[in-house]
Amino acid sequence: MIEVLRKKAEKHNPGGNVSVQRCSFNDLSVLGTRKFDHIFSNFGGLNCAMDIDKVLNQFRQYLTPGGKATLVVMPPFCPWETFLALKGNLKIAFRRLKKKDAAAQEEGSVFKTSYFRPGRLKKAFGTDYKSMAVLGLGIVVPRPYLHKKMESYPGLFRKLAALETKICHSPPFRCWADHCIVIVQIKPF
Repeated sequence: MIEVLRKKAEKHNPGGNVSVQRCSFNDLSVLGTRKFDHIFSNFGGLNCAMDIDKVLNQFRQYLTPGGKATLVVMPPFCPWETFLALKGNLKIAFRRLKKKDAAAQEEGSVFKTSYFRPGRLKKAFGTDYKSMAVLGLGIVVPRPYLHKKMESYPGLFRKLAALETKICHSPPFRCWADHCIVIVQIKPF
């Protein structure tokens, strides 16, 4: 993905100031003294941070004044996972309800993860930031691995997508999702 982004930046902004850096949120010191206009974490990467407060507190030194952070995290409640209880898969259905250090698995690797409400992240940022938006992603639209099955029901899929667009900003639905998108901005606003 980083290589794709790099190629797009070269194509659409040749000689521009777009830079891409792959690093762990647990070790942002590799960035040195560089400053960024935007920090982006996609699809639950921060859920695996060893200390979320420490990670988010570091953003202050790497964001320019007025810079933004867009964080896509996994919240504690996902209707699609909870429905798995109906199939008897209780382990996955209720794994997000653990306070912290739930076991997750991806491509055969097991690791610890925590699930965050958007308010928990905003609290960790503190008063140096203001909340720009919180959106739910995957509230009523099926998770990506079910999209193939939804191809047989295009009308239903369109209706679910339209419903999600209407409710994705609204509490409590924005926190009842597969992922939450939290966007904050650092002072000065």
